[in-house]
Amino acid sequence: MSRARRVEAAIPYLTLGALLLAWEGVSRSGAIEPLLLPPPSRVLLTTAGSVVGLRTEGYPLLAHAASSLGLLLGGFTLGAVAGIAGGVAIGLSPVLFRTASPLLGFLLPIPAVAWAPVTMVWIGIGTPAILAVVAFACFSEVVYSVVTGVRGVPKLYVWQAQSLGARRAFVLARILLPAAFPATLAGVKLGLAASWRSLIGAEMFTGASRGLGFVIYDARPFFATEVMFGALLLVAALSLLIEQGGLRAIERRTLERWGLARTVNL
Repeated sequence: MSRARRVEAAIPYLTLGALLLAWEGVSRSGAIEPLLLPPPSRVLLTTAGSVVGLRTEGYPLLAHAASSLGLLLGGFTLGAVAGIAGGVAIGLSPVLFRTASPLLGFLLPIPAVAWAPVTMVWIGIGTPAILAVVAFACFSEVVYSVVTGVRGVPKLYVWQAQSLGARRAFVLARILLPAAFPATLAGVKLGLAASWRSLIGAEMFTGASRGLGFVIYDARPFFATEVMFGALLLVAALSLLIEQGGLRAIERRTLERWGLARTVNL
């Protein structure tokens, strides 16, 4: 790797380090009350101690993170599967597209967490309500992207295959779905982010007794800002780990290897 590329790769980390140093200095100087904005070093110590069990302060963050990840996996999987299946069906059928478009346009702008009180009335508090909110959040992002991807496939591709005698199943499996895969993967990535946001909000308001969202909300009356920031730090770290270790790896093995995605230098 050239020196210029190394410098370019280091810029985000240098920027983050500068921001953390500025935050540390402002908090420790007394310019901002540390109770309201604890220094990042204290947040990291509290988080690390809670994770390894040395300093729980009433909140074993590792156990709460595991609970949130379990709910995220369940809701995200349900929403992604439903979104992909529904998006393919809507994208392939002109009649279904005309029928579903107004409904999707009405429902999708509503934030998923806004459905939390409704789901609590319909299916109860706690885990069922959280799973429903997370699944809807993921579905709303995935289905729109998949519909766009399927309908965006050039008709010429389909016509050429059909002119050679390709059957409907072949066209779907070998042409439409692969061509729509970039939009589908983008929708899944957006769905993951939406799932995280909705999960944390739902854990705050649906009567959950565990989870990172519960920790953030429950620590508020006690002004345990170190714990609150620590939970937020774990949310960001886990989201980055899933995105980079999971979805980014899939993107490298598919889109980039197939030549469907690349970085454009202007």
